[in-house]
Amino acid sequence: RISTHHAHQQFDWVIKPNLLNHATVAYDRWFMGGNALSAGVGWPQLLFGGNQGGILNTTGGPPVMTFSDGRYTNVGQNWPRFGFLVNNRWQFSDDLTWVKGRHSLKAGFEYRHHQFPFRGWGAATGGQFDFNRLGTGGFDASGNAFAQTGDPFASFLLGQVHTSSQSIPAQPTFSEAYTAAWINDEFKVSDRLTLTLGLRFDYQFARTEAENQYSTFDPNAPNPGAGNRPGALIFAGDGPGRAGTRKFENPARDAWGPRVGFAYRLGEKHAIRGGYGIY
Repeated sequence: RISTHHAHQQFDWVIKPNLLNHATVAYDRWFMGGNALSAGVGWPQLLFGGNQGGILNTTGGPPVMTFSDGRYTNVGQNWPRFGFLVNNRWQFSDDLTWVKGRHSLKAGFEYRHHQFPFRGWGAATGGQFDFNRLGTGGFDASGNAFAQTGDPFASFLLGQVHTSSQSIPAQPTFSEAYTAAWINDEFKVSDRLTLTLGLRFDYQFARTEAENQYSTFDPNAPNPGAGNRPGALIFAGDGPGRAGTRKFENPARDAWGPRVGFAYRLGEKHAIRGGYGIY
């Protein structure tokens, strides 16, 4: 199931005849979630008994069974009982417009907060078992398989699993934020010529995770498993084995965006416009 929700409100305040404040408050939510219809009946216990076939999550759908040669249809749907992926966005922006003589000045800022909860959407928690012909094929004295011998479905009937896997998903909730500020002046030099000059600053904050379920590779960190040679995984948070920080990025504060433009009216039906900006 995919759904979206939006809430959007704008406010205008005429402070003076030549002074206007405009603000926007918004919230958006995008949701994708669902489950296998056959999940939640305890497939590992039903199929494998007490040891559950080594599958840890007992609430998912039946494990996927694959057959290597393409003659048989794969079976199973190993998604969890319920999982979802969500994007939440909160936004606030405000700008002030001041008309003074031939100048129209506008200044403002914007802030957005994004949240990304992930709860096992589409994860193969029910396990997967792969069967091929080698489990029932013939071999020579050197251990080489005879071609055209064996059958993956026969291997399935005998329980001769070739490979198996299962997903143990993390349940992270990542957060990010973005902000921007700007100022712009539209100057009517004459009845024919208008000049525009502006400057904008954008900044993307570093990503964090609610419970510090976050790691990255640091090429300079000593690796205790390799004689403290440089290059190791580091983990967010405080305490033993942690990096002492919640974030691994340090975004530069250099996203300055100047803009300059002009509009010149040649006559009643023609005008020339031009501009330059860094975005």
